[in-house]
Amino acid sequence: MYSGWYFSRNVRMPVEMSSDPASTLGHSMMVGMRVPHRRTYTISDAERQTWAKILEHNRAQAAAGVGMKESLEIIRSPNFKVKPGFYHYP
Repeated sequence: MYSGWYFSRNVRMPVEMSSDPASTLGHSMMVGMRVPHRRTYTISDAERQTWAKILEHNRAQAAAGVGMKESLEIIRSPNFKVKPGFYHYP
């Protein structure tokens, strides 16, 4: 959804309005309103350890995964069957 036009050096660019405050326009507006944004969050040791566990779990899952060639071989195999309801989303 476009709400207007932005003029800069003879270039007309549509400005997109978004309800997401993290969008570029939303961020610019918050900075213009002097909303505090430079403060950084310092994580605790417990949070750092939790994040390290999450990263390690994700790395292990990725390492145990199947490569593209193997995936295609499996999918193209005549023995490949899709579980009933696999593509059903609630």
